[in-house]
Parts: sequence; structure tokens; C-alpha cells
Amino acid sequence: MMNYDRFRVALADCVRVDDVKDIRDKAKALELYALQKNDRKARRDMAEIKLRAMVRIGEITRELPKVQGLRRGTSSAHAEEVTKREALHAAGISTSCANDYERIAAGGIAVDKYFATTRAKGDVPTQKALAEAVATHTGRMPITAKTKKRLVGNPLPPKKAARLKRELAEAARMDASMLCMYARLLLRAIAAANGQFSDEERHLLDEVSEAIEARRAA
Repeated sequence: MMNYDRFRVALADCVRVDDVKDIRDKAKALELYALQKNDRKARRDMAEIKLRAMVRIGEITRELPKVQGLRRGTSSAHAEEVTKREALHAAGISTSCANDYERIAAGGIAVDKYFATTRAKGDVPTQKALAEAVATHTGRMPITAKTKKRLVGNPLPPKKAARLKRELAEAARMDASMLCMYARLLLRAIAAANGQFSDEERHLLDEVSEAIEARRAA
């Protein structure tokens, strides 16, 4: 069984998302094992390693290009970088999880301060508490499951859903695609934003991207 210090060294050496995810998964399993054995110290250590792995994933993924391109200072076609989507897909990590990890990774000194505090108190660190500590430090709202529900919105009432369905059918009959219309508006809004998006906007754009990928894979 790897100890806390060896896990820390292994994390520092990792440069691939799937390697860090492997450490995260091992730490999670050891945390559950420690819980069953009522070993609070081991549980606390493995919970911290698991969270540090999440932070490391966020540090790596936020630096990955979203489109294919060459590494800086190279001209060889063999030096092409792995895109963020490819790296996440290979590691089996969702875009929303990666976004959560990147927000935590942006905490900088707040991350180490949180771990130092939990270690001094003997508390078991949690992702929720870490995200809140980072949000306090950065001034950004943590994206929780409750927040995600508010951002995405509730399902349409049956009558409104039926009316929208009829409108879409009518638009299709008239060869006027509402999807195309809204897609064009979205593209214009993205261009006008010039890459400056709020956390809420980034989350919604990720939801759109995931929905498109899901339809393509269907």
C-alpha cells in the first residue's frame, strides 16, 4: 500500500490526465477501505490525496488546447498535442468534472491553506468544503449540483413542451429551422464575447457541447 508521501511524489511527477485519474481512483478506494477499518488518519490522508489528484487534473486540463495544434517551438507534424476533449475521453472524465477540478485548481494558495487547516484539526477534507474555500479566495461562486440545476433550468411544463414541439414541427414544415436560428444567435453571442465568459456561461456552453457530442454518438 502506498503511503501519503509517496502518493504526493507520484502526483507531482504526473503529466497525463489518465495517470492522475488512476491515483485519484486508488486513493478513493483506500479511503473507503480506511473507513471500513475505522482508521481515521489513513482515511484523512487518502481523502486529501484524492482531492489533490483532482486539483492536479484541473492543472493539466486547463493547459490543454481545445483544438488540435503544434507544440510551441516545433514544426513537426509528429509533435501534435492531445486536445482537451481527447484527453478527457481517454481518461473517462466528463467535461463537467474537469471544469469543477479546474475551478478548484485555480485556488492556488487557498488549496494548500485548506489542507493545512484540515490536517491541523484532524478533519477529513471534502471536495465541497475545498470548493467553498477556493470560491471564498477567488470570489467565484462554486458550481454545486444545486447551482447546476438552477443554471440549466427545470423541465418545461407539459403544455409549454407540447407547444414548443408544435412550433418546431411547423418551422420544419416551412423549411425554417428554429435550431438553425438559435444556433446562429449562439455563434454570434460567442463571437461578441471575444472569449470572455462567466462561470455560468462556460457551464452552459459545456452543456451544449456535451449534448451535441451525445447526439453524434447516438
